[in-house]
Amino acid sequence: MLPDPLPWLHLLSSLALLAALAYHGLALTEVLLFTRWRRRQPLPSFTPPLTLLKPLPWLSPEIVENLRTFCRQDYPHYQVLIGRRADDPTPLTVADLAPLAPGCQVTIITCPLSLAPNPKIAQALALEPHIVHEIVVLSDADMRVAPDYLRRLVAPLQETLVGAVTSLYVTRTVPTWPAALEALMITTDFLPSVLVARRLGLPVALGAGLALRRSVLQVIGGLAAVGAYLADDYQIGVRAARAGWRIALAPTLSENRLPAMTLADLYHHQLRWYRTNRVCRPVGWFFSVITHLTTWTLLWLITGGRSPADGLLAGAVLAFRLITAWASNRLLGGPQPSWRYLWLVPLRDLCGTVLWALSFTGRRIRWAGREYVVSADGRLWPVASKPGR
Repeated sequence: MLPDPLPWLHLLSSLALLAALAYHGLALTEVLLFTRWRRRQPLPSFTPPLTLLKPLPWLSPEIVENLRTFCRQDYPHYQVLIGRRADDPTPLTVADLAPLAPGCQVTIITCPLSLAPNPKIAQALALEPHIVHEIVVLSDADMRVAPDYLRRLVAPLQETLVGAVTSLYVTRTVPTWPAALEALMITTDFLPSVLVARRLGLPVALGAGLALRRSVLQVIGGLAAVGAYLADDYQIGVRAARAGWRIALAPTLSENRLPAMTLADLYHHQLRWYRTNRVCRPVGWFFSVITHLTTWTLLWLITGGRSPADGLLAGAVLAFRLITAWASNRLLGGPQPSWRYLWLVPLRDLCGTVLWALSFTGRRIRWAGREYVVSADGRLWPVASKPGR
């Protein structure tokens, strides 16, 4: 007769539940520390000339408005190189971005997508020959920033041991409920995990904003070295860290502007994000399931929680999860008012567990209207071609 698996599952869920509680307590502590540190930072006076690369997957009124915030920075001298796809029929001129900041010089370049499998880096490679300054900043097209963003982003580069600087981002505007789920993932799950990873000494580099010196970029092989990878920002950060530089965090937040997402859009975007994490840090990603507090609470109840006291304990744990999620969302400036979206947090957690499991079931992703296969080492292959490994 086979042994009853429920006691073992109950023990496992009990241990995982304790670990998840400890993690979420640590994560909220890191959010509190980051928020306090960020508010105390004065406006930097370090303003070396820089070049900003803005590859655009498509053009829309929202993206043009995002670009305007980068072209109106409180920064004395900087170059903006905007890369647009050759197959995008929407017109864009420098006049569409006017008025520009006094120190801003804008060039719009039509880019082929054949230079690299990664479509963003393919455009960045077309922009690379036009870079004129030592400091290079890369930023995703869906980001909107405050006028002091560039000042705060590049300030840590004053330290010689800092090879790159990255910035966090939040989503404040949620046009649909699927977009609200995405926004909650950022402020209640992703950003706290980034801050915990930094506390553990792991290099973190995000596409929201990444500043580095050209000399560092050359040492790690240039943009061409990361053009075949899905997570180009992660690759830049890891390679810079392996070369001996420190990856700093800027005391600023950019705003991620989400479109009116449908559930299908949310699914494909989240699955790409989860599979990206799986190929970047496979071991750490596998054990990240321990942090899924809502899932372990329900499993603990199902496998052994039969008394009223067990129900009260589970309710207290879920209340703790809601409180920490509310606090993280409020401190980081996520969608407001927080209470309006708080009921989505347990649903978001359970969906996260399902997506975590799905991240191990395949290698296909959808990105910028195309489908790719991701190899075990994180390289991208269009579905029409065969991966080399």
